[in-house]
Amino acid sequence: QTICPVTGAKLGSMGKPYRMTLGNRTIFLCCEGCKEEARKDPERVLKKVDESSGTQASGNPTHRHSQGVATP
Repeated sequence: QTICPVTGAKLGSMGKPYRMTLGNRTIFLCCEGCKEEARKDPERVLKKVDESSGTQASGNPTHRHSQGVATP
């Protein structure tokens, strides 16, 4: 996994990636602030992880959080 399935940011661009279990899978997010958004729609997030496998992403230089929710 090379990108955050919540924001599309390159893993590592926000410091050490945040590791979490979603369903029965371990995934990585760009930061801990993305975990609540990931929990809101786990099917969508896991689908994005699957879709991005083996791809490179340019990241999201405007990544921000507002009230703990990721906003691109």
